[in-house]
Amino acid sequence: MNQAAMQRKISDKEDIFVQRKSPSGTDSMQLIWSFYTIFFLILGNLIFAAGYAEEIRSDNLYKFAYSKMENGKKFPGYLITAQAGDSVTLDNQVFYPPGGPSVKLDVKNIGHLYFDSPQLKFIDKDKQYLLTLKVKVEGMQISGHWWQKRCGLWIRIYNVKSNEQTWCNIAGNGNTDQWVTMILPFRGERFAGDSTKLLIRCDQMSGTVWVQDPVIIELPDEIEMKRSFLLHNGQTVVGSHLTIQ
Repeated sequence: MNQAAMQRKISDKEDIFVQRKSPSGTDSMQLIWSFYTIFFLILGNLIFAAGYAEEIRSDNLYKFAYSKMENGKKFPGYLITAQAGDSVTLDNQVFYPPGGPSVKLDVKNIGHLYFDSPQLKFIDKDKQYLLTLKVKVEGMQISGHWWQKRCGLWIRIYNVKSNEQTWCNIAGNGNTDQWVTMILPFRGERFAGDSTKLLIRCDQMSGTVWVQDPVIIELPDEIEMKRSFLLHNGQTVVGSHLTIQ
């Protein structure tokens, strides 16, 4: 059997196919899990029912939680690049309960608004990780097409020295249906050291984006996952890009 892939099964209830590698690496067993089962078993006490637990526990390797910041305070260690009139603020009114506040990125005119994290120094080259975070988009308008030039909302794990990166993108003209859970697995060998950041960037777009606390955990070696999005209606879109309208 070829190296593992996660596929979407289109049915009344979305399931994800996960391939678990055998110790020998020459054979494998395909396990069929519901998406929620994957979250319960892999993320366990950190995330439940594709939502965040009431308290972000020590399992979360990402230590720069928005929900711990005070409104009106600066974002310590973050780098914000904004055009005139654009803003990055905490929002106590719009957030995924019970984990508020969220971070609100407000882009008034088509252009760029960047919100880059401090360095992620915990990454081990011999481990793999899973980033999940919830995003909500309203009134997005983009200039161009995402496959031709960078536009829309981009979530990146990015090594600023080597230019290694992995990403998910939401683009289109419109809104998301409530909150979308973005799922981004990555391997430490590409991002170990002190040069990797989490980039949340609005490119060639206008509109408003809310982002809930990112969660990064270690992912067991035997589990292979694909970049994907869990929608508000329970459907799963497997891939690195989500189109909204």
